[in-house]
Amino acid sequence: MGEVIFDHLWQSTLCAAAAGLLALAFRKDRASVRFLIWFAASAKFVVPFSLLVWIGGLFSSKAPALLQVDPSFAAAMGQIASPAAMLMNNFVATGLGQASGQLLLSGWSIAFLIWLLGVMLLICHRTVQWRHLRAITRASTPLDIDAPIPVRATTSNLEPGVFGIVSPAVLFPAGITSQLGKPQLNAILAHELCHWRRRDNLTAAIHTLVETLVWFHPLVWWLGARMVAERERACDEAVIQSGNDRHTYAEGILQVCRLYVATALWSAGVSGGVLRKRIEEIMQNPVLVRLSLVKKTVLAVAAGLVIVAPIGAGLWGSPGIARAGEPNARPVVQYINTNNEWKFELDLPIHWLPVPSGSTVHLLRRQALSFGTSDSTDRLLTVLRHTNGPAKEDFKTILESAQHDMANSGFVHFVPSAAITIGSKRAIALDFERAPKNGEGIWYCRNYYILGTHGAYILQFAARNITAAQRDAVFEVYDRMAKSFVFEDL
Repeated sequence: MGEVIFDHLWQSTLCAAAAGLLALAFRKDRASVRFLIWFAASAKFVVPFSLLVWIGGLFSSKAPALLQVDPSFAAAMGQIASPAAMLMNNFVATGLGQASGQLLLSGWSIAFLIWLLGVMLLICHRTVQWRHLRAITRASTPLDIDAPIPVRATTSNLEPGVFGIVSPAVLFPAGITSQLGKPQLNAILAHELCHWRRRDNLTAAIHTLVETLVWFHPLVWWLGARMVAERERACDEAVIQSGNDRHTYAEGILQVCRLYVATALWSAGVSGGVLRKRIEEIMQNPVLVRLSLVKKTVLAVAAGLVIVAPIGAGLWGSPGIARAGEPNARPVVQYINTNNEWKFELDLPIHWLPVPSGSTVHLLRRQALSFGTSDSTDRLLTVLRHTNGPAKEDFKTILESAQHDMANSGFVHFVPSAAITIGSKRAIALDFERAPKNGEGIWYCRNYYILGTHGAYILQFAARNITAAQRDAVFEVYDRMAKSFVFEDL
């Protein structure tokens, strides 16, 4: 779970950085365009790429054969998109991950509690704000102003704003009609109605959810500030474009800022954003034209990369679990018990691809499944895929690379066995140990390296907190368990 969260956060951070570059490229265009760019970056923090890939996978069986891509390309894209998950699997595969599992679990437990505390504090704070605004709205009275949504007067000292999402209303502070001239009041009302038409309260509520869930990420708060600034500029542009006088509108905003208090939560007011810069833009900026075809294309391509590409990865054969009856899928591979002592029937992923040989982790193995106990005597069974291609597999190469990797991780006393068979496949066993570390017991391990048609697989057994006398009995159980596997499509 930890690596999935980490992958989601770095992907969302990368999207926010890309949004910043995109907004910079559109700095001379409409503010509404930049607002949508920032809002998309915000929404990415609650929509992981893995969800889009999963959605694409739901329709993968319907993808035409013409659209199927090379499995190695799909696997490489998966490694690029989820480096933390890949490295964590490799870490576990070395044996180190299992030995340090309790430490990692404790760290994630503490992090989860801190995150939960932050979420609860924000929920309490914003609930108090919301209840206060709701009480003000309920105590307001109707104003006789012609508008597509109700306009109400409140005795509070809050600035004019649109409150509510389902049944919105414009709230004006009582007495504002005597403080502003009619042209100024009409311009302020036009600003608030622009917020209503743009559904700014809804997008503000969505970003509030993002801030609550990802409160620890400073970029999320910065995105919120950018959204407020651009939504106010967007409404300013709409007010000027509708024919209101620039000078009158600017004076109205300044008068509101002098007299009333700004609001923030689930309401769109008139004084948001950097006031001085807004006034300068109201007075100086020309009315903007529509986007050019080139810029529309750039936005479409950006949206495609963020939305279509992950869905396409799931649709076009990203590594996954074989489904019976699907076209273009290899037959489901199962581990089947032959003597009824144990029964393993686990689907094997379709594409078993090695880590690229040029990678710094090319000797690490890919994990298929892992399960065990967590009582007083830790027992572990892991099924791994060796990284080399089938043409390079032989017992000598496998044992040399395996012993080299494990020796660097603190494992000792390597004792290989003579050749054996597991099912119909040639295999060899390797016994080894790891000395106590950080107060834990000795790990006694036995790996079975199995040569198949499409590469080598490893059955990795381990036990801790047992005596040397118990080790032989445990290894005998390991032998019987290993020989009960039948690899159907290696």
